[in-house]
Amino acid sequence: MARGGLSPAGAIKIFERFVSLKLGEGASYFVAAESRKFLHLHSLVGNVGGFNRFVFMKAWEERYGFARCFPYDNTLGAAYYLAKEINSDRFEWDIYMSKRREDEGV
Repeated sequence: MARGGLSPAGAIKIFERFVSLKLGEGASYFVAAESRKFLHLHSLVGNVGGFNRFVFMKAWEERYGFARCFPYDNTLGAAYYLAKEINSDRFEWDIYMSKRREDEGV
């Protein structure tokens, strides 16, 4: 259990509900909760169309605290963003592929 009483799994559930509410059911994502000095999340979100990362950050910060969203750099590839999270025992993670993406064969 992280300081403040929120577990990594609990933080991931909050993120999943937030993404569904703000970005809709069509969004796909990877999310990892990291516990070091404090609990924080790393995520990679896709299939979001006209997504405005600044609106998303502001909405998250108003409800949950500090947030940063950076644009995806496809020259680095997903492994750049995810490998550290998947391979560490400090992380608990989840992945969600929307039905829309599955139907498209992606």
